[in-house]
Amino acid sequence: MPPLVRIAARNVLRNRRRSLITFSAVFLALTVMVSIRGLVNGLSDSIRQATILGQTGSLQVHRRGFLKSMNGASRELDVPTDAVFMNKLRAVPGVADATARIYKVCPKRATSFAKGGRPLGQDDNNGALVGKAIAESLNLQPGSTAIMQAAGAHVGVNALDLSVVGFLPSLHPAEAKRVATVELGFAQELLRMKGSVTEYVVGIGDVEDADEIAGKIRKTLGGAYQVTTWKEMDP
Repeated sequence: MPPLVRIAARNVLRNRRRSLITFSAVFLALTVMVSIRGLVNGLSDSIRQATILGQTGSLQVHRRGFLKSMNGASRELDVPTDAVFMNKLRAVPGVADATARIYKVCPKRATSFAKGGRPLGQDDNNGALVGKAIAESLNLQPGSTAIMQAAGAHVGVNALDLSVVGFLPSLHPAEAKRVATVELGFAQELLRMKGSVTEYVVGIGDVEDADEIAGKIRKTLGGAYQVTTWKEMDP
């Protein structure tokens, strides 16, 4: 045994109480550090999953130039909602599913609503989940009727009656003031975008494979379309 090791061992054994206190302190510190790191990793993963499943999706497909466009002009860069396009996306290896949407709906939106209402159902053709701030300012309750107004891409202003079925959770102060969720058919009629959407949201098995699968989709769809990962949409 090397001399330094023997000296160290003697020093440790000479005062066992001191050594026990030192080892206990080191062990406690390591335990706390590992626990905190595990908590942080868990929170980070939870936030990431909530963002991907509740807002951005794993991947998004747009007409090239859509993300750089502004306001109403962006709706002119629409994407077809035909079965051929959908089947192309779903046939890409690694793609679990895809859905068409007019910004912005995602899987967790179906179960994400505030107390005092219910989620949108298949029969809610003119139903809406509205932000709490909007509801309070207009004195809206579940069952209330309101008018939603918007400017379409190729036409002027359009307006449709809607029925409030519930409220969106206050995930962000800005959302509560300006966001509502409606069925895709309602949005297409309001914006006069029948047969088209602003984007496709793609779900995949493992979000860590987003870059690889995005590359496959780009090859499948060609240069007219832009494929963006969740990391690029909301870094």
